[in-house]
Amino acid sequence: APMVGLERLREIRGIILDKARCRSVRYKFNDPKGSLLEAALARGDRRVGRVIRRAREAGAQFDAWREHFSFERWEEAFRLEGMSLESYATRERAEDEALPWEHIDFGLTRAFLLRERKRAARGELTPDCRVAGCDHCGACTLIPPDS
Repeated sequence: APMVGLERLREIRGIILDKARCRSVRYKFNDPKGSLLEAALARGDRRVGRVIRRAREAGAQFDAWREHFSFERWEEAFRLEGMSLESYATRERAEDEALPWEHIDFGLTRAFLLRERKRAARGELTPDCRVAGCDHCGACTLIPPDS
């Protein structure tokens, strides 16, 4: 699922701070730019490897430490590779689109993940298979995924 863009993240933060006025509660937020970069890397395909190398060559290191993080460096690395950081993080993907990690077999089937996506959109929880029975996710070694 796509992440919301920087402007929306800022709006959400403002809403929280405006509506949740409680002196006994301290609010901490991640840097929206850092979160956007994390989403782009998490949703990225093999081409993002070139972006990571380019950012490293430009001086990116220990970027989780605020004093070292440069969003502009990462934006430039994406740009130089002909890619958009924000697009990688916020673009909606079609259901039939190949996913960047799909070539890795981690047990869960694509069909199960798509069912879970639809359930999540409806706000439905998937029952624990140890209690409610097998949901045919593909991770279980006891029941074949196609049965």
